[in-house]
Amino acid sequence: MTHSDLGTVTAAYNAAGYAVLRGFLPPADVQRIRTQAMGTFALGMGRTVAEACRIADEPDFESALFAFFAEDPDRFIACARQAQQCDALHQLATDSRILAMVHALQLEWPIMSSRPQLYFHHPRLAQREEYWRLGQHQDWRTGQGSLDAVTVWLPLVDCDRSLGALEVIPGSHRRGLLDTEAFSYFGKIATAIDDSRFKSMAMEAGDVLVFSAFLVHRSGTNTSDAIRWSCQFRFNNLAEPTFQARSFPNPFTYQPQAALVTADFPTPAQVAAVFDQPSLVAPPDDR
Repeated sequence: MTHSDLGTVTAAYNAAGYAVLRGFLPPADVQRIRTQAMGTFALGMGRTVAEACRIADEPDFESALFAFFAEDPDRFIACARQAQQCDALHQLATDSRILAMVHALQLEWPIMSSRPQLYFHHPRLAQREEYWRLGQHQDWRTGQGSLDAVTVWLPLVDCDRSLGALEVIPGSHRRGLLDTEAFSYFGKIATAIDDSRFKSMAMEAGDVLVFSAFLVHRSGTNTSDAIRWSCQFRFNNLAEPTFQARSFPNPFTYQPQAALVTADFPTPAQVAAVFDQPSLVAPPDDR
């Protein structure tokens, strides 16, 4: 993407509160994230490392994932947490192309406001509705960062209305922070909004949607048999004056658990056995 292209994006972004960059990334770049995440679930289902690395080629994998969630939701959630740590996800979050786009939106000193987030939305993979379909909200409510904070959202598969494409209200960012009601882990906008104001953002793998943290948006409704795989990265601007004046608040807290998760584990013998192996073979680079 050229400098002039980014300039056009900036103008559209300021007016509407969002911009779509079509074909911004090669589909293979985002597919790598999905493949690693699927491999994580495959290992949780008892596959070998080699099988997990090939799992994206199996057409029935998502059906197996539905069954996995139904049969062992606790283990599924454990795999979901590990999938959030995939190196491909974190590498893309700091990719030079992503950072150049954020810089073009006048974020002089962009810094991530929260961990990169990976999503796999479907009614059959959620215990509560808000875990697969978020209602109308603004990201700034949970981040409370710089006034020019942005969210970078991208699908890992082609995503149309039937798959639950993201829905936005153009221009809503200029209204500032709206009143919300407490709702699970996010603040749902309290005022009723006419559904006709929402615009469905059909996108393909490789497209990128960037929007203001004040833009009103919501999840679409996934009425298909497929999973809506997507990820998002959130950025604040360290150079934004009000962010500095408020001493860079960050409501996201990550704390370790003091007690052992698995009692009496590991034993000295188990630790020693790891280093007694003749070799440790890493998964292939294209996992």
